[in-house]
Amino acid sequence: RMEIISNTLRSFCGYTESDDEIDETFLSRLGDPTEEKKWLAASLDKTIRLQLNTPDELRAISDMTGPDWISE
Repeated sequence: RMEIISNTLRSFCGYTESDDEIDETFLSRLGDPTEEKKWLAASLDKTIRLQLNTPDELRAISDMTGPDWISE
């Protein structure tokens, strides 16, 4: 479902692949694409894509344990 939302946000911004599945209802609820809405949609799309496909170096950083005083 999140991949479809991400595809829909990309479509709203004008970037889409012909085989991407999008949610037409969600797309219509976004209304007219103003510059502000497109920026917000692109930002949310990026956040969703990073959650779906976290790059290895970010995953490695999040797996690191901190100093002992953090858990105290």
